[in-house]
Amino acid sequence: MKNLFILTCALLLSVNLLAQDKAYTPNLVSPANENIDVMLVSILDWTPVAGYQNLYYEVQISETSSFSNPLFTLQTTNSAIYTPTLKFGDQYYWRVRAIDDEMTSDWTEAWSFTTLSTIRPNSPAQDAKNQSPRVILRVKPMTDVNFFGIEKFEIVVDNSEDFDPNSPEYRNNIVNYEDNTSATVSDTLFNLTFGEKYYWKARAYNNSDVLEDVSEWSEVYSFTVATSNTYNKPQLTNGRNIDVDPNVNLELSNSFFSVEYLFQIDKDENFTDPIEYRTTTQSINCDTLEFGETYYWRARMSCGEQLSDWTEDTVNGIWWFSVINKPVLTEPANGSTADNNSYLKWKTINAVNYYTVEISKSNSFPAGQTFSLEVNNVTSSSLSQSLGDFHLDEYGVTYYWRVKAHNNKYNSEWSDVRNFTHVRPTGIDDFSNTITNVFPNPSNGNFYISTNQSINNAVVTIYDLTGRIRFSKVISIEQNTQFEINSTLGKGLYIIEINDNGLKTNKKITIF
Repeated sequence: MKNLFILTCALLLSVNLLAQDKAYTPNLVSPANENIDVMLVSILDWTPVAGYQNLYYEVQISETSSFSNPLFTLQTTNSAIYTPTLKFGDQYYWRVRAIDDEMTSDWTEAWSFTTLSTIRPNSPAQDAKNQSPRVILRVKPMTDVNFFGIEKFEIVVDNSEDFDPNSPEYRNNIVNYEDNTSATVSDTLFNLTFGEKYYWKARAYNNSDVLEDVSEWSEVYSFTVATSNTYNKPQLTNGRNIDVDPNVNLELSNSFFSVEYLFQIDKDENFTDPIEYRTTTQSINCDTLEFGETYYWRARMSCGEQLSDWTEDTVNGIWWFSVINKPVLTEPANGSTADNNSYLKWKTINAVNYYTVEISKSNSFPAGQTFSLEVNNVTSSSLSQSLGDFHLDEYGVTYYWRVKAHNNKYNSEWSDVRNFTHVRPTGIDDFSNTITNVFPNPSNGNFYISTNQSINNAVVTIYDLTGRIRFSKVISIEQNTQFEINSTLGKGLYIIEINDNGLKTNKKITIF
């Protein structure tokens, strides 16, 4: 039954088609009727007609709604077609009909559209300031579609809206357009004058051999080339910048296309003998500068043979900075205690090759009485050196220390001097095989010492945390016996050292 139904429907459809005098008429889809700013080459789209043999469509494009003398008559088997390249700003009418081997449909109703009459500037924005002397000008269609049907653009620039061809600033550039995938086109202008205001406009040429045409001029836009650049880094704080690294980064606020930057640095604000750097970027890293010196800096741009003005800060004048003079010590705190497990620490200075660390019992650091080391690890933000590397052999003594920085050109001043009291390490227990117990711990000052083996004529010494000897006595203890210590020690933490003929044992005890 199903097959019979399908066969019946097919026969009825065939009979119906054979009975028709005309094919079905398509319906127009786009561009919408009376649409404006249509690109010169656009797609004409309509609904397809189905059910015919060898069907094709005939499309007419005319400058009049009567189609008395159509510009183009096109044929296609598809239900859409690209127009030929049309003229700028003209109104066009179009219609479609379907044709097969035996029948022709009626024409669709006529729709119209108007092509774009001009293009529009895109960037720089209208009245843009601070532009490069090699500015990039960009234009777009009036609608955000690609430039189909455009062959080239003409861009005119002058420092007057008169666009006088005899003006020394007048420029007339032709830009060929070959990229139909882009909705913008750009042109680079070279060697404009710093600080000058320019006006520009553009127009387009189509690529038709039949309807060759040029658009109207666009709206006139303007822009002003930068007079100079501005300072950015290192930032001034209250009009000054101190303690920067000797390889300080200098940076300008604005990056301009295809210009060269000239930086000058000098100890004299009149720049009588400047250090100069040339670069294609808006920032530089200075060569190693001198510790403790004050430098002034400025920059300007070059383009071709012309130069911009120097950077200017109307509030602060010429920017300056002073290079750090000496390292800054951080640990241990001045006047504190330190043992051989402690570290001397200071802040890193960039562009330093090595540091010299000196320790002495005198704050005048006399020759021949100073421990000195060179520190070459300069990669971290805080440097340190183990106190044990100096092999200090006296406890309870005040030592003074300082640090100096060196780069491949200069030496810094010595840092401020700090001091510490050298004490014995507090984290060390047994150094021999003798097992020693101290009890009670904490204690009120009276306590006992016991060992797991006999010791004879051992020296018991009690140190406070400053390394001073507070108690000392020679004792002998039989194995598994106790020796009583009666002391007058004040409250605090102490180190008990038992020296058994060179074999030392250390214990901590707290007195309350």
